[in-house]
Amino acid sequence: MLTKFPDINPFAIRKALNDVLNTLGYEVSDLASIKVLVQVRDEFSRRDLKWTLFGIIPKTDYSRLSNRQIGWLEDHEVRGYQFLAAKGYSVSVLPTIPTAVANIDMLLGKEYWELKTLFGGKSSLQKRLYEAVTKWNRLQSIGELLNSAPRVVLDNRESRITDARALKLVHLNILKLGIEKILVIRKDGRIQLIEKKALQPDIIPSRVPNWIHSSIFQYK
Repeated sequence: MLTKFPDINPFAIRKALNDVLNTLGYEVSDLASIKVLVQVRDEFSRRDLKWTLFGIIPKTDYSRLSNRQIGWLEDHEVRGYQFLAAKGYSVSVLPTIPTAVANIDMLLGKEYWELKTLFGGKSSLQKRLYEAVTKWNRLQSIGELLNSAPRVVLDNRESRITDARALKLVHLNILKLGIEKILVIRKDGRIQLIEKKALQPDIIPSRVPNWIHSSIFQYK
């Protein structure tokens, strides 16, 4: 028996596109840039397709964990996972790797990401980023899983520093620590992506012909 899906919802698609653009810090008019289109594509790949097409909020996937491992999760970790899912991300929580006595926290789409929650101030942010990079490098050194620079979700909702201060520190540390991407969960509930490559000069053409735009981008 075939599974029946709801009709594709154009309002959900428009909302999803606006949300992705807000995460990246762009406007619809910026979609004339190849660089922006590539970033939009990549961000959509981290979101759940049901959310994008139908507006259905995905559930956090704990299927890779045993009941015992689920019980080991900290409350702030669960809050972070659930918040990302509520924002449309495809979140799969990962188990500890036996040979490493560690794990990368989750998959967003098909990408590995580490989740770090801030409770303190400036030193807490720098320490959490350093911890994420150290664990990532340790797992790479034993040949486990990872073939990219670190990716970190930084949850700033419970910290003692403002979003503006946190974002400034992220910009200062992302290149220094060699982090590929940092998703910042802000106190106001927005999510903001900072990419290392976006802080570097363009290496691809900046404009594309008008015909490349699909009706999804033109929907009113």
